Amino acid sequence: MWELDKCVCGILLGILAVLDYKKKQVPTSLLVIGGVLALCFCIGEGPDGQTLAGGAVGSACLLLSKVTGEQIGYGDSIGILEMGIYLGGWNLLQVLLLAFFFLGIRAGICMARRGFKKEMCIPFYPFLWMGYSLLWGLEGFL
Repeated sequence: MWELDKCVCGILLGILAVLDYKKKQVPTSLLVIGGVLALCFCIGEGPDGQTLAGGAVGSACLLLSKVTGEQIGYGDSIGILEMGIYLGGWNLLQVLLLAFFFLGIRAGICMARRGFKKEMCIPFYPFLWMGYSLLWGLEGFL
């Protein structure tokens, strides 16, 4: 069943994925819109332990961005935090697992073709979008 909140989240992630792929950065305005929508959907259903767990995972990603000198971009971490608030802890971890799986495949292809350079940058939002879409598509089967 097509639910409005899942469609909105998927469309927003898709837009962020395209922008991240083309420009290697995401607009702050879209991150603000995503944060407001995540909070609205969260408040509509009432926050629970899963929401807090998702926020904790997102906060850990923000801390990791700070510690690594933004090797994982702040924009990516803010998006993960928003997804954590919206999806909850376990669903966010599933999306991240799928995203890192797809990212690993992409990195392997890059290494096989031309090797990695230290300056190489792979946008992360396309992989978040793929993980979210796959999780949402398989929702009835899992």
